[in-house]
Amino acid sequence: MKIHIAHLYYDLLNLYGESGNIKALKHALDNDNDVYIHFLTIGDKLELDKYDFIYIGMGTEENMHIALKHLIKYKEDLKKYIKDGKIILATGNSFEMFGKFIDYHGKHIKGLGLFNYYALDTDKRIVGEKKVHSNFIKKPIIGFENRGSTTKGNLNFLENGYTENNFYGTYIIGPILVRNPELLKYFIYKLTNKKTKLDLKLEEQAYNRKERENV
Repeated sequence: MKIHIAHLYYDLLNLYGESGNIKALKHALDNDNDVYIHFLTIGDKLELDKYDFIYIGMGTEENMHIALKHLIKYKEDLKKYIKDGKIILATGNSFEMFGKFIDYHGKHIKGLGLFNYYALDTDKRIVGEKKVHSNFIKKPIIGFENRGSTTKGNLNFLENGYTENNFYGTYIIGPILVRNPELLKYFIYKLTNKKTKLDLKLEEQAYNRKERENV
């Protein structure tokens, strides 16, 4: 099976080693599939319908605004991509781009407007380990937050994010797919309709130790 994964703005939105999510996906998929990773950034033409999975990571506020200026040209393509049920995973502050607007330090920036939430800056930076729950996997999802903004509106995923169809947006970083084997398996199944044969015992042991620490 051929699977095409787009890593959008890999050079701009890759704080805290978020490219590890792409490496984890490829490693888990490579056993039974032909996996192609497409690294795309501003200046590239985004032919979104070619991809089965889109990943966008966390970046500085300045870099996110640069990416948004490019991405907004593809608003209708993104709307169709989401409507068709294809997968987007946006971690850290990148999922803010899909909302109505972003207000940072007195600047008002128009978002993609695909979902009914918006982002505001916070009085104090939010930093630390986090454990949250979702409605699509049994185990809690663990990770890290380091952000100076928060979202308001209709949020329904991970207690601090959003999902609709197969769009998944969350402030949790980590990288999230490296630290959460069950979540990685979930996305593999969504992509292939098969359970991964990859041995994730070491990853599961690391997860269980951290989860027992009551992150």
